[in-house]
Amino acid sequence: MPREDYVKFGRSEMLRTVTAGELLKVTGMIGQPLSNYQ
Repeated sequence: MPREDYVKFGRSEMLRTVTAGELLKVTGMIGQPLSNYQ
């Protein structure tokens, strides 16, 4: 990814997608018992 694109658009599309997926995953965890993740 060219440096100019990074300056203009910030993170690359791929990283942005991964971040969105992580946010959805974390949001899905909220409100569920912690015992589900031990």
